[in-house]
Amino acid sequence: MTTKSHFHISGGRRATVIFRHLLSCPGDASFSLPQVVFAPTLAKPYHASEILPQLSVEELVGLVSGNDFWHNSGVPRLGIQPLRVTDGPNGARGTDVINQKSACVPCGIALGATWDVDLCAEVGAFLGEETKAKGAHILLAPTVNLHRLPITGRHFECFSEDPWLTADLAVAYIRGLQSTGIGACVKHFCANDQEGFRFSVSAEVSEDTLRKTYLVPFRAAVQEGKAVSVMTGYNRLNGTHCSEHSWLLKDLLRDEWGFDGLVMSDWFGTHSTVPSIMAGLDLEMPARPGMFYGPNLLQAVNEGKLPEQKLRERAGAVLGVMERLGILHDKSDKNKPEGASRNTEEDRAFLRRSAAESTVLLKNDDGLLPLAPGSNILVVGANAQKLTMMGGGSPQVNLNPTNESVVQALRSRVQGTVTYELGCDVIPYLPLLCKELCNAPSGDAIMDMAIFDGDGWPTGDPQNSIPIKEMAGTLFKGLQFPRNPLNPRSRKPWSAMLATKLVALEAGCSYEVSLATTGRARMYAGGQLVLEQTADKSIQQDLIGPLTEIRSILSVGAGEMVDLKIEWIPDRRRGQLQIGCRMRDWKDNDELLSRAVHAAAAADAVVVVAGTDEWSEREGQDQASMNMRGREPELIHRITFANPRTVVCLNCGSPKVLTPWVDSAGAVLAVWFGGQEGADA
Repeated sequence: MTTKSHFHISGGRRATVIFRHLLSCPGDASFSLPQVVFAPTLAKPYHASEILPQLSVEELVGLVSGNDFWHNSGVPRLGIQPLRVTDGPNGARGTDVINQKSACVPCGIALGATWDVDLCAEVGAFLGEETKAKGAHILLAPTVNLHRLPITGRHFECFSEDPWLTADLAVAYIRGLQSTGIGACVKHFCANDQEGFRFSVSAEVSEDTLRKTYLVPFRAAVQEGKAVSVMTGYNRLNGTHCSEHSWLLKDLLRDEWGFDGLVMSDWFGTHSTVPSIMAGLDLEMPARPGMFYGPNLLQAVNEGKLPEQKLRERAGAVLGVMERLGILHDKSDKNKPEGASRNTEEDRAFLRRSAAESTVLLKNDDGLLPLAPGSNILVVGANAQKLTMMGGGSPQVNLNPTNESVVQALRSRVQGTVTYELGCDVIPYLPLLCKELCNAPSGDAIMDMAIFDGDGWPTGDPQNSIPIKEMAGTLFKGLQFPRNPLNPRSRKPWSAMLATKLVALEAGCSYEVSLATTGRARMYAGGQLVLEQTADKSIQQDLIGPLTEIRSILSVGAGEMVDLKIEWIPDRRRGQLQIGCRMRDWKDNDELLSRAVHAAAAADAVVVVAGTDEWSEREGQDQASMNMRGREPELIHRITFANPRTVVCLNCGSPKVLTPWVDSAGAVLAVWFGGQEGADA
């Protein structure tokens, strides 16, 4: 078969440069992800049925294959822009996972706890507007898998263990979302209920059990909610990968349920070319070296291994959804620019209301809540100072500016005094280095980063220097440079020297500093080597996995400034560096517990905020157990005996063991991961 390409291509798309670096293999110059340049030669058609017969095999392949991390190719010859998707369900992150700010709604289990379909519809509509702001067409949400394993890493992301409650809330969420013209992608189809061995595990489930539990929310989502797309799970179902499961995708979803939208893979979740097409997988995401669609799909058709008609059917499903979402009617030849979250006061008020309505009062002895006006309140817990607002992994967003402190929220509202004790140290990572604690030599920055050529430690004269003004991020905390920031197109090795001055804010203060990297790094304080780390290769291969952190304690005199320098050799796949720092005025956890218990005895009431974080509840790994972190159970138990007027707020996205303290606590609240306005709710 002879085909002719109509693509006109040029250099890489900047919006996806980071993920392109992550997905490219060093030394593999044969694989490229070209930017599409639109060169319309025909009047733009408006209906999929008119367009489909005109498309070449290359164009069909472009529709069903990821062109980068968030788009297919569209049809450049006809001026049809690519389909753009963005991660959910906590928010609409957009294609820029590093810099773009986003709103964050309460997590799935929090919404499930409301039993409120009207609120879920409002949340869906709110996220539709957020998705529009990011220039995307489909939000990868909602997640309708069931709470079948209480320690699963993505427990927080799902609504409920009840298939019927999940179905009702999902339908409302989808209707709200799609009322804005944005498409929903219900996920992860099907029986994708654990993170351990998620790419290979087989869920062995009878058809009767599937139909009575696992499939209920998905059926409702496509038949009642009219979701335009479905995402397949990473797992196998009864031995066959979901992305190539003919009974699941063809016999059940399309033939029995009447689904007429598109089916896309989860990211890197495709395992074959011809079997996946034949089973009904319409879109492989994302683009990557060796992807099963793309060039391999084109080759399969050209060599007669796959009938062209089957490819045309799959492309027709994609094109049909693009028509329903207005892409074929859009006069623009390019995707809309990606904007910031609206973040209006009205939006923030809605998010506060959503978080408040998701809160569950589990216990309230003797009417302890609400607390009496004018009370002297002690607040305890690491999560009280920095509330966990979302779980980790793909649902994460780069939060809009917000208050993350329950301590600050209480101080702004109560008439009495509010004091704080840490209680016990359970945080897995130190807070990222911030402007309050240091000054870069150049002035208005956290650090200055000098860039050097070569594959060893920095030596000689730098190419240049750039200011580092923040170390935030969503999926990637800290700095993330898989390529030379001065020349992102270069594959040549490079290294960096980061410099700042650490400032002592209090007399006799100690600072705890940390390093975590996917490459190699070493830290010097006052010219002395204090930390050195070389990452395990497995960390570099896991795009979103947690890093290993090492720590050291520095003693700094009042007003003293200490030169802090970090030498860094980044790996060429993930390129991540976290530099942590915090003030420390305690010796160990025994001291922290004693201070908290002593302060609790003198307070009118105590508020303990305990739970988990985005590192212990996250995509890619299951939790070790249902236990709370570290010595938190002991801390709460001792505080409740010192002061029975203790309110415990559970800031987590999954069930936890509440013994031995639950009987002695005065009140218990489940506040979940409440989203952007969780602390002020």
